[in-house]
Amino acid sequence: MTIDHKNWKLIKSTHIREDFEGFDEEMTFELIDGTYYYQKFYKYSSCYLYRPSVNIYKNDSDLIIKVDGMDDFVEVEETTGYESRIINEFNGWSHHAIFKLQNGQVWKQKSKSNEYFPDFRPRAAIIKVGNTHMLSIKGKSVRVERVY
Repeated sequence: MTIDHKNWKLIKSTHIREDFEGFDEEMTFELIDGTYYYQKFYKYSSCYLYRPSVNIYKNDSDLIIKVDGMDDFVEVEETTGYESRIINEFNGWSHHAIFKLQNGQVWKQKSKSNEYFPDFRPRAAIIKVGNTHMLSIKGKSVRVERVY
């Protein structure tokens, strides 16, 4: 899908920090410049890319992200986040899983997502989305709540 540049202003060109698997529900995007975005509305489109280039466009108060290699874009909102590492065994997502971070925080998965993708001490980002938080690892996100 092309963007009518008369209505949208390019505000940022950068890269997604890790794997990108397309657009889906509750997606977060960590960019290499240290900024975080989340997908505002559900739209599904599958496409695996490693550290793809992205452009962020603005139109009045709306932001969209366009990923190089995809024909589509989604509306996003900029948010805040920070990085740490998972220090306990990590096997992916499973309902009520516990994630212990190197910074001492402990988070519990709230989403019912189940996906097996084990890794040893993966880099993890905690991203604020409205009144909740998302845990993002390797381009995949899940809703979490802080336990400690």
